[in-house]
Amino acid sequence: MKKIYKSAMLVLVLMASACDLDQLDNPNNLSPSQSDPNFVLNAIQLGVRDTFIPLSENGMANTRILALTGGSTYATAFSATSFDDVWTNAYSTVLVNANVLVEQAAEKQLYFHSAVAKILEAYTLVTLVDAFGNVPYTEALDPANFNPAPDNGSAVYAASLTMLDDAISDIGKITASTPTLTSDLFYGASKTKWIALANTLKLKIYLQTRLVDAATSKSQINALLSKDLIDTEEEDFVFNYPANSISAPDTRHPWYADNYTNGAGVYIGNSYMYKMLQRNDPRVRYYFYRQTTSEVTDVNASPCVNQNFPAWYSSNDIYCQPGNGYLGRDHLNNDGTPPDNKLRTDYGVYPAGGRFDADDGEAVTLGDGAKGVGILPIMLSSYVDFMKAEAALALGTAGDPKALMLSGIRKSLEKVASFGKRDQNWAEIEDDFGMTATDINNYLNQAAADYEASSDKMDVIGHEYWYSLFGNGIEAYNLYRRTGKPADMQPAYKIADPGSFIRSYYYPSVFVNRNSSTSQKVVSDQVFWDINPSGFID
Repeated sequence: MKKIYKSAMLVLVLMASACDLDQLDNPNNLSPSQSDPNFVLNAIQLGVRDTFIPLSENGMANTRILALTGGSTYATAFSATSFDDVWTNAYSTVLVNANVLVEQAAEKQLYFHSAVAKILEAYTLVTLVDAFGNVPYTEALDPANFNPAPDNGSAVYAASLTMLDDAISDIGKITASTPTLTSDLFYGASKTKWIALANTLKLKIYLQTRLVDAATSKSQINALLSKDLIDTEEEDFVFNYPANSISAPDTRHPWYADNYTNGAGVYIGNSYMYKMLQRNDPRVRYYFYRQTTSEVTDVNASPCVNQNFPAWYSSNDIYCQPGNGYLGRDHLNNDGTPPDNKLRTDYGVYPAGGRFDADDGEAVTLGDGAKGVGILPIMLSSYVDFMKAEAALALGTAGDPKALMLSGIRKSLEKVASFGKRDQNWAEIEDDFGMTATDINNYLNQAAADYEASSDKMDVIGHEYWYSLFGNGIEAYNLYRRTGKPADMQPAYKIADPGSFIRSYYYPSVFVNRNSSTSQKVVSDQVFWDINPSGFID
């Protein structure tokens, strides 16, 4: 962890440049009192953003929202180096700076700063456990310990719950004379929204652990249902990309910047698009932008068009292309990249700030659509309703699962629909293509009928939650491992048996190769709360 600690000190050196430092002080040995707490808090918040993005993309690929293209088997889909940046960022930018800020806040009674630092540290720790399993915590930030041992994931979860309770307590200590926050990267100085997030993260933790301690999960979730939670769009925990500047800093959504410069660089999952199309999901035109409205028949651009339907696919599976110009990739297709960047289906207006699909069938260019004015949907009120629905169905907590599911669907549809107006051409296309109240009600009626008719109600809830999670692969990955839903995921593209599903990621090389206290994992290793059978999902 020596490299991580030095990296964190560099962050503090850069942030302290605006402070009035004693010239005799060694800038490489800054004390917490020498750094501006608002600068440190900004670094933490940006670190949460930069931790979320890659892990969300990975989770979407695992759950077929995006195509998993790193290998033809699960063992080869990712490498240890794939996670170096996210690991270093989580520890050096979020966790080290959070601990610095909490120490500083204790000295200066900066209760608001301390509370936010603890909430974001807890979120980051839980996210690391969900991704990697056992991770360093108690020894992680000791600069004298170059070989910190991983803590059991359950212990890290417990520590995170304590942090969240402490954060809520800190917010309760805030008075009119308490220094307030100057940052508005997330919630700014809204005490009620930060409390709602803290409680919602506790809800998430107890839902995650329902398989290992159902009784505690049920009682704690029932208690949380009477507290402030993220239950309105105004409380949604998102990172906003509010402008379209390409100068430093680039404030466009990274998915827009990466996929509208030279055509699409991403492959969206064929099966995800196909399933939503089959349901006439009104979010389709908002999520996905087609660069062509015709099936791609050129074998050079889409090599699978002249290949046989895999024998291990069922008749309900989609293969190669969903049709009508939608072009993504199938699961675990690691074929080379053909000249298709101007043909692939790209990110739409939600959440990446791209272009709304109005049957234009034109290749994307910079400046299209919403010009990158998008969001990272980290925790939405719709997600909370789906989590409540799962808890009600699986644990018997308060609430009607069907009603909660329908509430989650409505909130998702309405939020996605609100992004239409971000497209600069919205006035010209809204009447012909925009989501209407009738569209929303028709979809809700179909979901309600599906729920009533199904003998597997969790699968219906799981499917609907999955459809709402475009942009958040962290929660999609957790949902799939926790419930096994959706149950009809697309098989592997090249071989019938791609090996054990990725139940957790490899340890990053920057951790395992330099640490004598641990050894590399295998992708079949399950996180502590995932006690489902080894072949539970594929």
